[in-house]
Amino acid sequence: MCTCSFVSESHFGLPDEQQTPLRAVYEQGYYEIPRRTTAEDVADEIRVSH
Repeated sequence: MCTCSFVSESHFGLPDEQQTPLRAVYEQGYYEIPRRTTAEDVADEIRVSH
């Protein structure tokens, strides 16, 4: 499990349309090993097509 925190103050130069999914995959554990979620679950959560 990652012990690092997502930097909420920084958008890494991304517009909100890109920041929202980036934050969602991070917070839902998509990048953890093993993954805690799937790309489809994240897409459903943020209401985008997958």
